[in-house]
Amino acid sequence: MSTKPTLPWHSPQFYREAHPVAAERVKFIDHEGWEILVIDFSRAELEMVRAVAAEALHVMQQRPAHSVLSLVEVEGIPFSTESLQVGGELTDRVQPYALRTAVNGVTGFRGFMLQTIADAARRPIKLFKDRPSALEWLIMGDDPE
Repeated sequence: MSTKPTLPWHSPQFYREAHPVAAERVKFIDHEGWEILVIDFSRAELEMVRAVAAEALHVMQQRPAHSVLSLVEVEGIPFSTESLQVGGELTDRVQPYALRTAVNGVTGFRGFMLQTIADAARRPIKLFKDRPSALEWLIMGDDPE
């Protein structure tokens, strides 16, 4: 991807170049009849993190307010303050569209850093170590009936 690092990841110009490399990492799946947006940051270096964030923002902006259930995959993502900054900015920008967000693949010190972002969100975000638990929480919430 030849996008200049000076372009903000959320700009339309950056998105045009990010889409071809990140589109396969942002897609809807069906889980027990529920539409879940999977945003796959796993094992992504900073350039890919920025591209996936741009794609996720674009996809979520096409949805009605407070309607998106999303599963964010972070397993094996290299730790960097820049990646965390992009994650925090993405969380802020998708608030109008998010209903619930599960972050999967959270282990160790990374959990502490991601919990900070989750705590600042205005929509429910919960951290998980495994995908089945994350998907179950997305469709049931905290108080299954």
